[in-house]
Amino acid sequence: MKLCESGYKISTLNRKKSLVSFQHKSVSHYYADDFAIALEDALKNSSCDVFIHLAGAAHKPELTESDYLKVNVELTKYLARKAAMLGCKRFIQLSSIGVNGSSSSTPFTASDIPAPKESYSRSKYLAEQEIQAICASSDMEYVIIRPPLIYGPFAPGNFQKLVRLVKKTPIIPMGGIDNQRSFVSIYNLVSFIEATIEHPNAANEVFLVSDEQDISTSDFVNKIISSYKQRTLLISLPWSILRPALKLIGKEKALEKITSNVTIEMNKSISLLDWKPPLTIEESLEKSAFHESNKI
Repeated sequence: MKLCESGYKISTLNRKKSLVSFQHKSVSHYYADDFAIALEDALKNSSCDVFIHLAGAAHKPELTESDYLKVNVELTKYLARKAAMLGCKRFIQLSSIGVNGSSSSTPFTASDIPAPKESYSRSKYLAEQEIQAICASSDMEYVIIRPPLIYGPFAPGNFQKLVRLVKKTPIIPMGGIDNQRSFVSIYNLVSFIEATIEHPNAANEVFLVSDEQDISTSDFVNKIISSYKQRTLLISLPWSILRPALKLIGKEKALEKITSNVTIEMNKSISLLDWKPPLTIEESLEKSAFHESNKI
């Protein structure tokens, strides 16, 4: 909706009508199980200056390496080729900080040598390479954005798991997690994407983006409790006790993903685009809780 308010004319490609929750006079929605068909329908009615690719396979443990390659690489390659053929000026790809690695004792930077560790992040890195190759042989520019955990109203993945945990569990033994993580709210991410749509300095660059507030997972859960107005008690348990307990119920890897150190250095994004996150983590969580409670 923010892009609509900024005056952009938008066409969205969607697999299901149920995935679209907003209407606006400057937005046209196109639906098809096959994105290729939705794209053809959209282009019959309008041209495309900037293609923002947000779709992808994630958050489903049943997906195989082949599934990730089919959706995150082959589909992305098809869409990028099609966009270039149709004279698109810029292709913006939402990638993942997982391309940099799964954890690090020092902040990740946009110039790091990629070191993806999982099927999902490997597929995202391969997609980046395909986009860069297509743009190198055409007049289309690319922008690649690698966010960390994205949170916001009804966000899938680990954030929604944390919100459900806070709402349903009176006591959570996650108070003693002494790590540092970067997060990005959907509100700040949209603001950053908007900054890359036309900015000349964004052309053919890879960016990392975050809320620019590195906090521990325990602090993040505390902020969720406060913003969602829950009475959940956060207590500390030694990792030596917590880890075996989680292993017994098959949740050890899930917790490790959100308790490792994953921080982002934002100097490039700030200096090249003159961009700063418009909202703090606290403001973003308050807004997210409000939108969820009012189903906005």
